[in-house]
Amino acid sequence: MAYLAFKDKKQARIKVLLVLAKVVGVIMNAVDFYCGQYLVNPVNQLILSPFPTELNKPLLVRLSMLYHATVVLVNSQMTSIFYFLLGRVNNFISCACSERNTALAVKILASQKNARAQNYLGYLYESGKGVKQNNEKAFYYYRLAAHQNITNAQLKIGLMYLEGKGITQSDEQQAVFYLKLASDNGSLEARYRLSLLYLSGHGVEKNEKKALQLCQSAANNGYMLAQFKLAKSYEYGLNGVSKNQQKAAEYYKGAADQGHLEAKHRYGIFCCLGQGCSQNNQEAIKYLQSAYDLGYLGSKIYLDKILSYENRLRIYHYWNMRE
Repeated sequence: MAYLAFKDKKQARIKVLLVLAKVVGVIMNAVDFYCGQYLVNPVNQLILSPFPTELNKPLLVRLSMLYHATVVLVNSQMTSIFYFLLGRVNNFISCACSERNTALAVKILASQKNARAQNYLGYLYESGKGVKQNNEKAFYYYRLAAHQNITNAQLKIGLMYLEGKGITQSDEQQAVFYLKLASDNGSLEARYRLSLLYLSGHGVEKNEKKALQLCQSAANNGYMLAQFKLAKSYEYGLNGVSKNQQKAAEYYKGAADQGHLEAKHRYGIFCCLGQGCSQNNQEAIKYLQSAYDLGYLGSKIYLDKILSYENRLRIYHYWNMRE
């Protein structure tokens, strides 16, 4: 009788263990799914909170509840087995956001017509992160997301049509169509790219006024390349605008402060000459030195001239003070 009771207990423990294993399997599948649920495209700044922050807490609460339930059913030996299973889940959590697992989770969501997941999967295929790089698949998923009004996907499809990337040949008219969608949804890069197309007349009727409006909209909202483009236009009177050195200086400074090398160089010269802004050698040295340090070698000529002038000025003041 004692043997049968022991055997029954052993079988009961085995059944509980199997149930626990199944539960952990379900939890792992849930983790994989939710890992994708909390992922969207980083380029468009639409990523929700990363998986561990959002999911670990509720997941661990559920695991804790599951553990306390097992305490009632099993002895300390079974509890140890549960801790082993819990450790397996924690190990899974630690690697759930690896590129490969991210791609797997996003694929699951993308197959369920989740627009943000489709957009992010396009990014993964374009960049080759977690999957083999494939422009054709990137184009496919970006297009799916673009048709669900995801701004970044509309921009990406427009650029891919423009460059012939992921397709057999470029199509400027299709590029304009998608860039307009992205522009209307607030994409500054799309506005800048459209301005270039209106300026050149590629894929759309040439319209310098429209090009200027789009470029100004992007520049005034902080898009660096648009700021530099406008600065050059105002400095030299290009692309349908009149020369305006003050505006040129303002836009050069805006682009320079965001790291544009040539803008740093040009604004440094403006400060040196007092062109469109107050003459200020210290500001000139600051921007020219920054450009030179980052590899813009042409800045050294102006730096040497300013420093040479500053040295001569110091010597002049020194001898005047002695007299």
